Amino acid sequence: WGLAGARVGVAVAPEPLVSALDRVKAPFNLSTLAEQAALRAIRAAPAVRAQRDRVLAERDRVAAALSAPEFASAVRRVSPSDANFLLVRVANCRAVCDALAERHGVVVRYRGGMLHCDGCMRVTIGTEEENERMLAALRRAVAEPA
Repeated sequence: WGLAGARVGVAVAPEPLVSALDRVKAPFNLSTLAEQAALRAIRAAPAVRAQRDRVLAERDRVAAALSAPEFASAVRRVSPSDANFLLVRVANCRAVCDALAERHGVVVRYRGGMLHCDGCMRVTIGTEEENERMLAALRRAVAEPA
């Protein structure tokens, strides 16, 4: 729904957990602006679903591209994802992330410092054009000397 920045979300949980959460939540869950944004998003549900479908298709396409033989020398693993991003294990990950940002203007998130994410970067799924730009930049970055 794209409302995380407005701190709008939903919890689906067993009743005892919902009851416990209700006892510790703030008296007013949402600001007026956040509530209006949520209501607008709900009314736009068909468009939100269409956008979700585009993101999922792009995520699958980008994952397949990163798993292709042309990236075999650099990409060690593309982790399965149910989100709008991919976790990708890459040889020389820190250098690749730096090259993407500094020389190619593409920002990915280095995740090598996180538990079980050695050598990993997070690639957010964007539009087809944005994803193609990232893939082209990654091709160049992994071919460059570190």
